[in-house]
Amino acid sequence: MRDGRASPTATSRGATSASRRNCADDRAVEEVARTPGWMRAGDADREAVIELLRAAVGAGYLSIDEFAERATRVWAATTWAELRAITADLPARQPIVAPMPTRPRPRYDIGPAVLRVLTTIWVAGGAVNVVVWALVCIGRLGWYYPWWIWVLVPPGSALFVLWRTVGEPQATA
Repeated sequence: MRDGRASPTATSRGATSASRRNCADDRAVEEVARTPGWMRAGDADREAVIELLRAAVGAGYLSIDEFAERATRVWAATTWAELRAITADLPARQPIVAPMPTRPRPRYDIGPAVLRVLTTIWVAGGAVNVVVWALVCIGRLGWYYPWWIWVLVPPGSALFVLWRTVGEPQATA
C-alpha cells in the first residue's frame, strides 16, 4: 500500500482476470486490464461501463431495476476499481470468432481412372475375340468373316470419344 491505496500491480493483477471475464467490449477489456484500480475514472470510462451494463440488460443478465441501481453507482464511482466492482458479477460476452477457413476439398476426378479400366476391359475382350477368331480360322483351314470387328469397333469408338471429352486432366496455366 502506498498513501492508503493498494499498489497498482496488486490491484491490476487481480482486476485483470476479472475485467477480462466481465467486459463485453474488447477495447474496454484492454483498457480496464491496463489501468490500475487506484486510477481515477473519467466520464468516457463511465460511459463505457454504462454501455456494458446496457448490453447486460439486453442479454438478460440484469433487470431494469438492477441497471438503474448500478448506473447510479457508475456515475458516483471515482476510480477504476469502483467501476470494476460494478461489473464484476457479469459474464463476459463471447467474442465473435470468424469460422475457421476451410481448405477446398480435393476434387477427385475419377473420369480418367474409369476410362483406363474400361479401356483395359475393351483391349482384353478384343484380344480374346481376335485369338478365338484366329484359332477358328487355323482349325478350319479357312478364312471366316472377321466378326471380332463388331466386338472391337463400336466400343472402341465410344471409348475414343470419351477419352477425347473426359480424358486426362489438362494442365492449367
